[in-house]
Amino acid sequence: MKTIRIPEEEYLTRAKRAAQMTAERGLDALFLFGSEGDFQNVRYFTSVTPIWERLGVVITASGKAAMLTGPEGLTYCQQYCKLDKVFALNALRSSMDPIPGKFRMTSFQDVLTELGVTCKHPKIAIGNPIDTTTVIEQTMHEDLPDAVFSYAPEIMRVLRAAKSENELACLRESYRIVQLATDACLEKMRPGMTECNLLGIAHSVIFENGAETDGMPNYIFFDEATRHPLGRPRPDRALKRNSFVQLGLSASIDGYCGSIGVPVSMGAFTPEQRKLVEFGRLVHNWTKEHTRAGVHMSEIDKAYYDLFVDSGMKEHYVYDPLHGLGLAEVESYRPKNDDPDYIILPEYTFQTDNFLLSDTFGFRFETGICVHKNGIEEFGKALGELYELGF
Repeated sequence: MKTIRIPEEEYLTRAKRAAQMTAERGLDALFLFGSEGDFQNVRYFTSVTPIWERLGVVITASGKAAMLTGPEGLTYCQQYCKLDKVFALNALRSSMDPIPGKFRMTSFQDVLTELGVTCKHPKIAIGNPIDTTTVIEQTMHEDLPDAVFSYAPEIMRVLRAAKSENELACLRESYRIVQLATDACLEKMRPGMTECNLLGIAHSVIFENGAETDGMPNYIFFDEATRHPLGRPRPDRALKRNSFVQLGLSASIDGYCGSIGVPVSMGAFTPEQRKLVEFGRLVHNWTKEHTRAGVHMSEIDKAYYDLFVDSGMKEHYVYDPLHGLGLAEVESYRPKNDDPDYIILPEYTFQTDNFLLSDTFGFRFETGICVHKNGIEEFGKALGELYELGF
């Protein structure tokens, strides 16, 4: 089986670009941190996903870079990290708060010294403050009392927005596998199955076809649970003959996440369900038609909301129709009405995430797209079929 991965030289190019952006902002070093759930910025430079512990990356303005880990992850990171240097710090330990034991650890000051940052008042930026724990940030201030700290989340947002051909290859393969898993669930789902039974069907296809893991916790919800914007499948919810189902499956190829979401009726859609599902299909296709290079995202936002209002569907509107896509099913650059300067550029990737909500059910039509200079590329087959299984 052919393995699709990001080549090693691309990781080095990413670090160089980040170093250049760090230097342009007058900074001496950029720090990034991640957890098992929010690993994207660390994996972008290292190819490593955290396990229990936090992981980190530091990139200096001069172009040197290193990975940071807690005490137990050192050998794992040393084996798989694409950066030459890996340091263990107790501040990145797991939430079990283990005793350090025999592990040799260092400090943030020692890390910077090793990378050549020796000025008395180094200018340090944290690139993803929302993923940086209080313990990590407090330890940084203790280890580096003379440093000048700031936040710089824009660096990674800019770096990760436009995708390389290697990143697009990972996404294409991810969506290919997710489509296979979706088709398998549609074929095999029967009354009496639980949400977790369907998850098992999806997993068997995802792993058999070469994915490393889910791209996110898979959305497999029945009936009133379809109203949840976030959730996980449960073993105590079973399909009925007339159940309303939300499938939202995902797979990861070298960290890149594809996800496909469709509503399904085990029997036939009720008149209320059909009316809303058909409108959801309409706004999904509208989103793809209007997402183009050079367009201001705020224009899409406003026109999308107006479409709900003008169609008498305002009460079913939940949120904007697009979010970033790549190393996570939701990347930054979710559209915001108060961001008029945000313009879509070629090779930006998005998830068309059209979530509609009623008092008794909810659903999404969603898939991935890449914006090219002369149009969009849709990952996987176009959505639009209404799935009524006739039980």
